[in-house]
Amino acid sequence: MLNNNEKILNLNMPAIKTPNIALITGAASKLGKILCRHFLNQDWKVILHFNQNWYETEELIKNFKDKESCITVLKSNFNNLISLSNDFENICQDFGVPNLVINNAAYFQNDNFSNLSLDNLERHLNINFKAPILLTNSIVNILRTQKSLKEFNIINMLDYCISAHPKNEFISYALSKMAMSNATKLMALSLAPQLRVNGIAPGPFIKDSKQNEEKFIQSLIHNPLKVATKVEDVINTIEFLITTRCITGEIIHLDGGRNLMRTDYY
Repeated sequence: MLNNNEKILNLNMPAIKTPNIALITGAASKLGKILCRHFLNQDWKVILHFNQNWYETEELIKNFKDKESCITVLKSNFNNLISLSNDFENICQDFGVPNLVINNAAYFQNDNFSNLSLDNLERHLNINFKAPILLTNSIVNILRTQKSLKEFNIINMLDYCISAHPKNEFISYALSKMAMSNATKLMALSLAPQLRVNGIAPGPFIKDSKQNEEKFIQSLIHNPLKVATKVEDVINTIEFLITTRCITGEIIHLDGGRNLMRTDYY
């Protein structure tokens, strides 16, 4: 799929300078909407990926009526990957190829080795691991046929559980995020120099509807610094990764040092 011996760019193609374009997966999520607003306010064109939550996506678009030409949507169920590559490549033909991909879409369901099911494991792997790989492969395939003056960045939203392993909790989720963490380094090495690939592993900062309220509140400052991760921390780190051209293959933990404790996930 990602062949290190193949040239990503066709150097005989003319270089075309085009506007910055960001693909935000999971755009209807709390963090996804914040990221979309951030980049639209910076005059980026944005591809909003969503699956079922059209209402949230539509409300986001309505807030940027003056920038409707800068927005398009990619509706895709990442648990059913058959049409993902074709759907994404069609969007790229009409709207342009994103030079920033933030893999923010995620599935999060608690399980352990006593109740783990194949369906739940596959759903986590499809959404949290396979979909970002397929999107990356599509971008690589497109760039083989055209030369671009842009620098391309892929940022994978991970989780501090990649280092602070859960103890028989969230097994499928942790496995999928650990796989994506390893893939981040492999992608960075394989796709340099034009594509830079990095990851962000935040501590808990946005409560999932399935999480216990009391445990979530306790987890916010369960770290050496006794501080909670903020959305602003994530945005600042994304901007840092975009603008610092010497960084690739790095995983930045935004968890107050929680990953150093290596104890139970919650």
